[in-house]
Amino acid sequence: MRIWIVHQNAYAPPESAGTRHFELARRLIARGHDVLIVATSFYHKSKVETRLYDGESWARETILGVPYLWIKTPAYGNGALGRMWNWAVFMARIWRGTGLSEQAPPDVVVGSSPPLTSAFAARGLARKLRVPFVLEVRDLWPLTLLEVGGHSPRHPVIRGLAAMERSLYRSADRIISLLPAAEEWIRTVAPKAAPVTWIPNGVDLEAMYVSAASTGDATFDVVYAGAHGRANGLASIVDAAALMSGETDADGREIRFHFFGDGPEKGELKARAVRERVTNVHFHDPVPKTDIPGILAEADAFVVTLKHSPLYKYGMSLNKLFEYLAAGRPIVFGGDAVNDPVAEAGAGISVAPEDPRALAEAVRTLAALSGAERQAMCERGRVYARAHHDFDLLAVRFETVLEEARAGSKTDPISRPLARV
Repeated sequence: MRIWIVHQNAYAPPESAGTRHFELARRLIARGHDVLIVATSFYHKSKVETRLYDGESWARETILGVPYLWIKTPAYGNGALGRMWNWAVFMARIWRGTGLSEQAPPDVVVGSSPPLTSAFAARGLARKLRVPFVLEVRDLWPLTLLEVGGHSPRHPVIRGLAAMERSLYRSADRIISLLPAAEEWIRTVAPKAAPVTWIPNGVDLEAMYVSAASTGDATFDVVYAGAHGRANGLASIVDAAALMSGETDADGREIRFHFFGDGPEKGELKARAVRERVTNVHFHDPVPKTDIPGILAEADAFVVTLKHSPLYKYGMSLNKLFEYLAAGRPIVFGGDAVNDPVAEAGAGISVAPEDPRALAEAVRTLAALSGAERQAMCERGRVYARAHHDFDLLAVRFETVLEEARAGSKTDPISRPLARV
């Protein structure tokens, strides 16, 4: 089966971000499929062009055996208008077939959202080629923009995105959701939407494996590695650290908190820690994805938090959480999502969101455990990750959905290529 995956902000190693489609594509290729990931060459996290030279509108690149088609889109800074223009240009260039006319036509097109415009472009491409369209919903837009971003439902952009969302749900041949309860929302928006299959984020278990925790270091290190955005609720971790200033674990080691990653909230979090003299918090620069296992190996425990929001009644699928489970350290989770892998696995302690005192008490509890008790949590987390979030298993489920879409589609596939652009 020839598969095109259109995800505007798809990543590839060693970028310090989620590489879901790279991992799935690598395994689908190993299973005999021909996969192409279509993405922009503009890296939206660092706001820089990463792949194309001046004068190039597109280029094909194979990274560790996975083919990518990079499409040029306009650079932008922190403004919303520039970002939306970037989305619009990517969508237009997909519709025009930029770079795609040089590729063998697909049997199925996958469009991943957000942004919704990326999936909308993929649907137009599938219709043009008369092949099945599979919609992948990584996050519920524009609901997330309303619940977390605080935008008004009456804003023209939000209304436009809502109309786009309804249209995508109604027209997809199959829908994949990363959120376990997203179908409830999807059926509310489009009661006659296609079948929905839950395929969460996953982890490369072998790449993420680290050795057993050591008690020989001078500090008990609690690590957060991930995005520093509004939805992550990281202020509660800084507040918890302030409550624990000078505290030690059962072996007399000072408890310290470490933040790895980047995002719009990082500057204010760092400034707060300095302003309030929270000396047991340390902020580090982002690291390549390939360096994450080494960072996690230095930890004694992990922490991950979410802001309180009704949005999470549809679930969550955090890359970092599955990496934590696979890496094998006890986890403190602060959130109220409908699914809680930490509690389900018995791999740590879960508390209410945005509750610094509860977070601090959970860290104290882990720090007071014996090494054997913490190691038992580690092993349970690894077993859970292997059973539910191993990319080897998820790729098979992904493949099954694509095969069902191909078998059940009402479209009549054609083999003619797109017009050259």
